[in-house]
Amino acid sequence: MQALIRLCFRRPVSVGAASALVVALAVVAVLRLPVALLPDLGYPALTVWTAYPDVPPERVERAVTEPIEEAVAGTEGLERITARSQLGGSLVEMRFGWNTDLDLALLEVREQIDRLGNA
Repeated sequence: MQALIRLCFRRPVSVGAASALVVALAVVAVLRLPVALLPDLGYPALTVWTAYPDVPPERVERAVTEPIEEAVAGTEGLERITARSQLGGSLVEMRFGWNTDLDLALLEVREQIDRLGNA
């Protein structure tokens, strides 16, 4: 340790240059370091909105909401279905588990809804 102290006093310019180089490298590293304080998190959910203009909510529920709920109920990873029927449309929200592949779930939901449309 004493040898290092003696070296610093004998060669102050070299020690200063080395210190400046380390600080400069640290500043460059910090500026280029990506920091994600809030990572991109999206709640695993899908929503299906079906427009049915000028139709009362009771009829929308029987004709649109209930068939969609029944069709998508078997989707893998599905935890909860929430549906609302209102004047002019139906809103069905599906919530999935965190480990669910939403792309695969979306494909499955689309297939189920397409089958409803063809029936």
